Amino acid sequence: MLNRLRNLSARQQIVFGAMGQILLFIIAFSYAMFQGGFVSWFVFYSYLPVFLNAMLVLFYPLRDIKMNRVIHKGELFGGESLTLTIEISRKLAFPLFYLVVQDQLPKRLLQKEPHRKKEKTKGLFSLGFKRRVSFTYQLSDMPRGDYRFTEIELRTGDFFGFIQKKRTVSLDNSVVVYPRVQTLDEWKPVELAFGGSHRSKKQFEQDLTSFSSIRDYLPGDRLSWLDWKATARANRLVTKQFDYPMNRDMIVVLDCFGVAQAENRGNFERSVSLAASLLDRITRFGASVGFIAIGNQSAFFEMSNQARAKWQILNYLVGVEPNGEGTSSFTLSKYLQRLPHHASIVYVTTQSNEKDSQLLYDIASRGMPVELFFVNDALLESQRKALLARLNTQSIITHQIKDNQFNQDLKVGGSRATS
Repeated sequence: MLNRLRNLSARQQIVFGAMGQILLFIIAFSYAMFQGGFVSWFVFYSYLPVFLNAMLVLFYPLRDIKMNRVIHKGELFGGESLTLTIEISRKLAFPLFYLVVQDQLPKRLLQKEPHRKKEKTKGLFSLGFKRRVSFTYQLSDMPRGDYRFTEIELRTGDFFGFIQKKRTVSLDNSVVVYPRVQTLDEWKPVELAFGGSHRSKKQFEQDLTSFSSIRDYLPGDRLSWLDWKATARANRLVTKQFDYPMNRDMIVVLDCFGVAQAENRGNFERSVSLAASLLDRITRFGASVGFIAIGNQSAFFEMSNQARAKWQILNYLVGVEPNGEGTSSFTLSKYLQRLPHHASIVYVTTQSNEKDSQLLYDIASRGMPVELFFVNDALLESQRKALLARLNTQSIITHQIKDNQFNQDLKVGGSRATS
């Protein structure tokens, strides 16, 4: 009977449950009246509290229960844990036998990771006369994305489950999970030299002992760069202009093509994380950085050394999605005229083909240093090995990123055109 009740709508369950309780009450009372004796009246009076509780639950307004969701940290990086607390309060101290509170996970999170359906987001309470209770749950290893928690479900009923009441509370909270950022201690930028590419010995560090000129102060410049004597003479903030190394400006390119939603999703997420880690590495040293996302919906971020530029790009990477099959070379070529000629190209991709390789070679032949990060956890077949080997002979340094430990893969060092 209980199984049949569960298949009915909420209103039908309440109606049939109330009718069942009234029917049992009538049967118990009739048995006591016609049978008489201690046993029959004992059965009736024993059932009476159960019946009264069911009737009170029937008329108890679930709107009296107020919900609040507390998100302990609304901005995370990929891989961190999200902690949430559900707070329940009410005005009427009605003794509910049980109360089940379940937070509904965002649909976007369940689409990315269906196994999250088994996450424990439920709290079971025997309220009694309590007016305030709460419970805390945790979602571990959060994936990149922007998530909205919108609903909390309440369920309660009588002792035997004849009357079951349910209410859905709308409560909107947002959580932003940025791509996982790793500190790339093993990565050094490249610059172009005669005969091939090699590692930069300066590692983004400018020579602070000599400067070529002075200019007006711009927001984002370091205070240590201010020329106080020139500032006093000009009566405005003036900063020193240093001679930067050749690879001071860098463009990070993320290829969103060539990714199948299911079979290659892990490689794409790894490439997004790597791009974010490279951006972090560049901006931590005050270097100027630009960003290009190549896909059906491409994006271009102008060169900037402002700290906010990093967060603008990270906010874009929160929602970037794979674009399926396409040609990266055609899209990238459209942006080449907008790139500084002295900038270095850091190309992050999950695919390698002849057209893209030819474009990278053309860029390198113009005097722009190019470094390729090939993100793929599979063993390289002979054709792809030959393609990457040919890039190495064309002044392009290549890396294969096989897992989530970027420093481990970079520790070996990229393949070099010259030693």
